[in-house]
Amino acid sequence: MAAIKHKMQEWEIKYGQIIINAKDYDSTIRLFENYLNRNFDIETSDGVFKNKHFLHYRNRKSLRLACKPFFKKLRVGEIIYIQPFRKDKIKILKEKENRNIEVPIMSIETISNTNESASLTEIKTIVKRLKVSQFKSESYTQFEEDIKEAFNFLGFEAELIGGSGDTDVLLVANIGKESFKVNVDGKTSRSGKIIDRQIDWWSLRDHRDKRKADFVVVVGPDFAGGNLEKRAKEHDVSLLKTDGLIKLLEAHSKFPFTLIELKDLFAGS
Repeated sequence: MAAIKHKMQEWEIKYGQIIINAKDYDSTIRLFENYLNRNFDIETSDGVFKNKHFLHYRNRKSLRLACKPFFKKLRVGEIIYIQPFRKDKIKILKEKENRNIEVPIMSIETISNTNESASLTEIKTIVKRLKVSQFKSESYTQFEEDIKEAFNFLGFEAELIGGSGDTDVLLVANIGKESFKVNVDGKTSRSGKIIDRQIDWWSLRDHRDKRKADFVVVVGPDFAGGNLEKRAKEHDVSLLKTDGLIKLLEAHSKFPFTLIELKDLFAGS
């Protein structure tokens, strides 16, 4: 059976997840197309690990697979083979266990310095734009666009919607049974602080119903306390400062969050 050959990197062992991107992405998508957007089990020599899934970053043409109990036990440079097994299970074998595997269809090596540099350039651009556009009340659509790009970088399928009667940005996390949607409303302010009357709480609720969103987040440079925080709790809306979003982006560039971890962040806001 065809499989992916993968050489373990130091950071993959440290964080318990592997990455597949660049030239290997398209081939991997074809091989594992029936496993995307749903949970499956991983069978290994250390046992079966249940309810795993691929994190699919379409905009970056990247796949990640986390299985800390197994990956953290491997050695730097160790070769593993990842192959489809059953409709609800994949198999990961160490090189010495690969007797039943055909010639691998691909070989995934170290992430290239070129890709790392491109990712670093991307985040610097997004951060720079967010720092400027959050204060431009006369051109708030630019802030909405920058928010969309920021959440794209975090791995969401982010769509800029805007306009009257709808959310500014819709986030979709396609992760099988754990999939979720987030409505994001961007608020700009020349003074650097969003006040209560700038937010139409009932409209946010209507937008949630329209898009069947699981969470609602308002992003802005800063937020006044008092009634604004009280209303946010009453309407189940999370408040995210632009600086907080930037810190999230910077942390993600060093150690990528899973969409499940980000879901917990929204739920706990």
